[in-house]
Amino acid sequence: MSPASKPGKAQAQAAGPNAATPARRRRLHKEYARRLLGPALAVAVVAFIEILSWTSLKFTAAAPILILAVVCASFVGGLVDGLIAAGITVWYYAYDLASTGTTFPYTHEALRRILVFACSAPAVALMVGLLKQRAARITAEAARKERESADAVYTSLTWTREAERFGREAERRFRSFFDTSVAGVMHTLREGRVVECNQTLVELLGCDSRQELMTMDADRLFEDPMEYGALISDAWTTPRARPSNGASWTSRASARRTRARCTSRRSSSGDRATRAR
Repeated sequence: MSPASKPGKAQAQAAGPNAATPARRRRLHKEYARRLLGPALAVAVVAFIEILSWTSLKFTAAAPILILAVVCASFVGGLVDGLIAAGITVWYYAYDLASTGTTFPYTHEALRRILVFACSAPAVALMVGLLKQRAARITAEAARKERESADAVYTSLTWTREAERFGREAERRFRSFFDTSVAGVMHTLREGRVVECNQTLVELLGCDSRQELMTMDADRLFEDPMEYGALISDAWTTPRARPSNGASWTSRASARRTRARCTSRRSSSGDRATRAR
């Protein structure tokens, strides 16, 4: 289908972003209908009372019914619609109490009632309209706080995911550096159990695998266990890494005695990291 056969779409594009879409038109129609509902309700009540006044079901006191119409109009439409409905009901109440055949159509009592009603109806409309506006503001404020809370939770989750991602990336980089280091590195506990080591140390000691080395105690890797004890003492008393003068290692593959320079450092979790070069 060619663009010329789509006049609605072409007109919408030509109108620009401010053009009223069908959904916007429906919302506007609903808003107009809601705004007209309050005055229409007051007119309907006035017409109903006037029709009943020509029958035996005439209301002896129409003021409460008219005030109720003003309340309903203010609740449905808001402050402005309530004031319009109040004006309609005041006009009808003055018309209903008017007397025919006299120069001034109102008696003293009727004029007093009209003045009281003329003050009461707008006051009721003002009170109900302001209460509705306050309720709308409270609802909007609650919705805004809920959105802010949801945004804060989303931001927190986003930062948490970013921190987890950076943590995994840092762990990956550390692991890569640990595995590819040219110096033999092992992590041991204070009692001597090996919890981690790199492949360089495995090859230096001539073990078959990393698992085999991790089943040994760290002091057994030294010809003199006192050398390991000295490294642990230095790591416990000195927070910064300090190299030792040297330690004797024996390769299990070649049975060749090797002299290595060792460095020990205490980690924050209480483990010890020993590096041999």
